Amino acid sequence: MLENANKLGPLLKMRLLDDTQDAAEMLNLFVQITGVSTDVLRDQLGDLDAEIRTEAGDVLTVTLPADQLQKLAALDSVVYVELSAPLSTEDRPP
Repeated sequence: MLENANKLGPLLKMRLLDDTQDAAEMLNLFVQITGVSTDVLRDQLGDLDAEIRTEAGDVLTVTLPADQLQKLAALDSVVYVELSAPLSTEDRPP
């Protein structure tokens, strides 16, 4: 069972249930945060071998080793985590 499953988005949950997932794989994530300074969060994420790529208000894009996901979701400052996925141009009208 996934701990902190309420913080994980549906794409991420599906990915975690995939038995072929490599624990060392790097995940690209959207992370919504609250109530923490950027410096404190950078330290916390650094401890998880994560890299903050973009900050936009209370949403970050983060690269994180897959085996650190449960620790990320357990942080009090993390509200929601979702797997980043490329936008498809096939779904858009010309």
